[in-house]
Amino acid sequence: MNSKKQNQILKFLKELNRTILYLDPELPERKCHRIKEKEKYTFTNSIQEAVDLCKKFLFELIIFNPNFAEKEILFDLINKLKIQNKKTKIIAFSNEDDFENVFKAYQSGTDLFIPKESINLEYFKTVVELVLQDYSRIIISKNPELQKCYQLLSFYTESINSDILINGENGTGKGILARAVYILGNYKGDYIVQNCAGIPDTLFESEMFGYEAGAFTGADKRGKTGVFEKANKGILFLDEIGDLPLNQQAKLLRAIQRKVILKVGSTKEKKIEVRYIYATNKNLYEAVQQNNFREDFYYRLKGAEINIPPLRKTPEDIEVMCAVFTNRFLKEQVSKDFSGKIKLNQESLVNLLKYNFPGNMRELQKIVYQSLIKMLMNNSDELILEIDKKENLSSLKTKTNVETFWQIIELMENGHLRYGGLMDNMKKHVIQHLRTKYKDNR
Repeated sequence: MNSKKQNQILKFLKELNRTILYLDPELPERKCHRIKEKEKYTFTNSIQEAVDLCKKFLFELIIFNPNFAEKEILFDLINKLKIQNKKTKIIAFSNEDDFENVFKAYQSGTDLFIPKESINLEYFKTVVELVLQDYSRIIISKNPELQKCYQLLSFYTESINSDILINGENGTGKGILARAVYILGNYKGDYIVQNCAGIPDTLFESEMFGYEAGAFTGADKRGKTGVFEKANKGILFLDEIGDLPLNQQAKLLRAIQRKVILKVGSTKEKKIEVRYIYATNKNLYEAVQQNNFREDFYYRLKGAEINIPPLRKTPEDIEVMCAVFTNRFLKEQVSKDFSGKIKLNQESLVNLLKYNFPGNMRELQKIVYQSLIKMLMNNSDELILEIDKKENLSSLKTKTNVETFWQIIELMENGHLRYGGLMDNMKKHVIQHLRTKYKDNR
């Protein structure tokens, strides 16, 4: 990172008006700054000084570069700080972004790892703001196009209030970015998600606009609040907008343009104030040409856009995200705390870098999760990333994988693995086995 960019980052941290510790061995002595009465920030290149400061002050944000010779002392400090105060947000910021270093940073209690390489200042600012607001589901990237997505998030939140269209293939993280807009915007209302694919015509208006008590046979006596009303003064995220049938598009467009809704069974319109975020994996221009999408709705959506690149165009992010998903799995899906080391099989990583990833980040997460389950079953510390072959996607209980099935059962019964960590095609067989074994006929 050049001196100019370093100065810009330090300037941003000064202006945050938070108690901040910035620890970096690459920081020149002339740029170091000790905390003063009216200044809440400290910039240092010394681990010992950081240790001493953490005994005296309670920091809201700690940003550290783990590229020290005394790495273990540093990670131990981070771990202790996180245990002492879970509200302290900790970000690792380093060029050492291989699997081992990223995983170790997360294992010590880091909330987010940001690669220093080719860092976009606006990307850095945006993700720091998100972490400070307790949102760490962030797409970590060294790719300029993906970093630009977060730069646009910041602009769309701070400078304009128009609706946003997020374009991207399945599994690229459209929902993650939509949620980030809500976090950054400090809205009074709620964040509501509605998938637009496959809503039956008979239920469409009830789901979207709600209904009055007794509006039709079988209606709830209390009536129903639709998603438009639930999102009042907040954000309504309309996912898979490109899959909405033409007749439903007309009803949706009318409510969006007029800023009013009419509940089923009511004669009184209700005003709403909502910001809409739309997401699609389809080419809407082509859909218009093929008469599958209304032209007037298309022009309503076009304007503030975010285009997320697919994972095959950002291979530089794969190793970092493997570490992120590994940490997430061990924290969320493994019943017992995991404190051991994991080494990534480099040959399997090389093969992964050549893969096309039709399912993008979601598929990468699935690959990491499945590989971790196999690693745990084998009592190994080596993570071998295996890509599913189509012939292996059939039912779990086949001659070739009965042994795997029993190993999974053993892991669950011994408290090492939660049910949520299993892939969908495994779950029905696990349930069937456990019900039979424990004579549960539910």
